Amino acid sequence: MTLCNSKSFIWEKICPDFNCSSKRDFINDHGKVARYTNVKSKFVRSTSTTHILKSDDAKKKGPKYIVKKHYTANSDTKRPRNPKENFENELHALMLLHGHKGFPQLLYYNRADMVIFMSYCGETLTSTNVPPDWRDQLLDIYEVLKKYQIYSNDVYIGNFCVLDGNLNFIDFGFAKHHIDFCFRNLSKKDILKAKSIFEVLSSVSSNAKLFYKTLYYRY
Repeated sequence: MTLCNSKSFIWEKICPDFNCSSKRDFINDHGKVARYTNVKSKFVRSTSTTHILKSDDAKKKGPKYIVKKHYTANSDTKRPRNPKENFENELHALMLLHGHKGFPQLLYYNRADMVIFMSYCGETLTSTNVPPDWRDQLLDIYEVLKKYQIYSNDVYIGNFCVLDGNLNFIDFGFAKHHIDFCFRNLSKKDILKAKSIFEVLSSVSSNAKLFYKTLYYRY
């Protein structure tokens, strides 16, 4: 199955230059993830359970870790629970972002089981692993999201990872082509004026609260 066959997306409207072969040639082959069975760590959220998987064959070349994300309703009720919608949101975004640096790379997915396998993006962003060129990398991430009209709606520190000095933005369960819950999105203006990436994320939070407050008083 190629990306263009997905019934959920209208590629030509979203990305007029979608003829790039690096994006069209994605093959949904379970063999790419079959040897990753050992669980390194596990994270449970309201609509998904994420496992960091380690290869069970030390002799084969390839990444040491990959990520398996299974969408299913869990006990956390702090956020709206719609695992099927969140699964489609994430799959949609990862397909669009396939081949672009700074994002998880889609490896394999199963719609029936609502499971997505993707590349490992490193450890969560902290004050000790911030890349020196964080601004340039964040601007690149912003421009790619803008190109494909993707609003993550969930920009916060927990969704940024660092691997080998590369900044990666993850988790597209709330991603849409419009601003939606919980209104947290990047702003180029904030990125350019901020003195640190943490200042950018603080601005994102403040903007989201203002957006919500405006909607609340208007409606």
